[in-house]
Amino acid sequence: MQNSGIFNQIKDKDAIISEVIERTYIELTQKDTIDNLILNTAYSEIRRLETSKKTPETKEEFSMWKKIYQNMLSMGEKEKENELKKILSFYTKDIVGNFDPKVYKLTTSLVPTLMSVFFRSVSLKSVVFPFPNEKDMDKIVVISGKKDLIKKLSEIGTVILLPTHLSNMDSIVMGWALFRLGLPPFTYGAGKNLFTNPVLSYFMHNLGAYRVDRRLRHDLYKDVLKMYSTVILERNYHSLFFPGGTRGRSGSVESKLKLGLLGTGIKAYINNLLQNKEKKDVFIVPCTINYHIVLEAETLIDDYLKETGKARYIIEDDESSSYAKILKFLFKTSRLNASIHIKIGNAYDLFGNTVDEKGQSYDNHNRKVEKQSYVMSNGKIVHSEQRDSEYTKELGEKITLEFLKNNIPLSTHILAFCLFVNLKKLNPNMDLYRLVKLEPEETATDIGKVIDMIGRVKEQIIILAEKDKISIEDGFKNKSKEDIFYEAIKTFNTYYEKSLVNEKDNVIVSEDIKTLYYYHNRLTNYGLEKFV
Repeated sequence: MQNSGIFNQIKDKDAIISEVIERTYIELTQKDTIDNLILNTAYSEIRRLETSKKTPETKEEFSMWKKIYQNMLSMGEKEKENELKKILSFYTKDIVGNFDPKVYKLTTSLVPTLMSVFFRSVSLKSVVFPFPNEKDMDKIVVISGKKDLIKKLSEIGTVILLPTHLSNMDSIVMGWALFRLGLPPFTYGAGKNLFTNPVLSYFMHNLGAYRVDRRLRHDLYKDVLKMYSTVILERNYHSLFFPGGTRGRSGSVESKLKLGLLGTGIKAYINNLLQNKEKKDVFIVPCTINYHIVLEAETLIDDYLKETGKARYIIEDDESSSYAKILKFLFKTSRLNASIHIKIGNAYDLFGNTVDEKGQSYDNHNRKVEKQSYVMSNGKIVHSEQRDSEYTKELGEKITLEFLKNNIPLSTHILAFCLFVNLKKLNPNMDLYRLVKLEPEETATDIGKVIDMIGRVKEQIIILAEKDKISIEDGFKNKSKEDIFYEAIKTFNTYYEKSLVNEKDNVIVSEDIKTLYYYHNRLTNYGLEKFV
């Protein structure tokens, strides 16, 4: 394991940077002039920095880009070539990740202890030698699904893991899950804003994370980012992409995916074939991350409601940016038996066919297919941007279906779903923005009625699970509707200071409908509304 892939990153780093710069330069200059590439990039950066927060760093950047823009008229052709390569180098070096095996070993040895303290129902007095071990962690982060499949595929090719994305804690949770499954570490893109903290930044820098600056939306930066992903996939770096792009603001299972980085898989696969690499194949494995409570839920849903259709691409000031709020979240969830559930889905090739543990692809009729034939034209293996874009689009559709199939509804989702759908039915003439402003007394519902709704929804979830349209946690069938109700009430009210729901005199009222709506969204798109 430690002789290939990401374990070579320290040794290969300079070569990777050079390769990204050269290959991006060749591709870009085949499509556009150097003048246009430099001027369009400089103009985009100047516009962005004019409206950004003024800091010494942004002022320096602004001055740099303005100078480049103004000097273009006096540059000769060779100077322009060098300037474009300098810009490509600037972005590549800002993106490129690092991996230190010593830091990886240290981190994985500490994670069981730290996460067990925070996420398990133990008091500090009970944390004595021996420290919590990996088996304790299995009660905190519950991993199910195609665990053996992803491990075997990682040995014969390169894996792209595609999780759903709810929280900034996802990367930590997935990192532990990969280690626990016996998989090598995966490289992944993380928002540049997450690298501002020196402690977190140290670990992210040395554990293979590469920086993604989501403020930069111009094409040249995106092309460098895609080329970096392509190059490391060709070098057998298993990668983790969040195909939703950013954390889901609404709390629902992602249905609209950003396919840019995913498309680098086909490019890497074709290059592997052309170079006759030993490990040619690139495999796609979707998975879901399911929380009872999401740290940033209140800020994310508030942003979603305020900016629907125009959502801010990055939030700088949510709960995950405050150490006090993170510690409070960890402390409060430590009082709950609220595990995190990760479900590993079916594996696919880059063309949407399912894949078995030997890497063999099968079409929708379970017939064997040869992957190589998808990228051939007139008997030759070739790149085709339009063709490959269509393949990636079709793959994206399979991934969204896989997300729905592997979504695990937890008690908090079920209670929130029943309460919010009931409110909609009681107020049919109200739109969403009026519903979330209802006063608590306007939401009063008989507890017996709520528990009956939960029972009906639970039974339908079991039917959907039997049809492989959703997933359920172990023991779900044996939970009574009352168990689900009181578990959800306890979970919500242990964590949230402003109670989402309150029960009194056999009546339940909703105190924070916006956040309730967030958790409700995890169960939309299954047709369950008619059972409430």
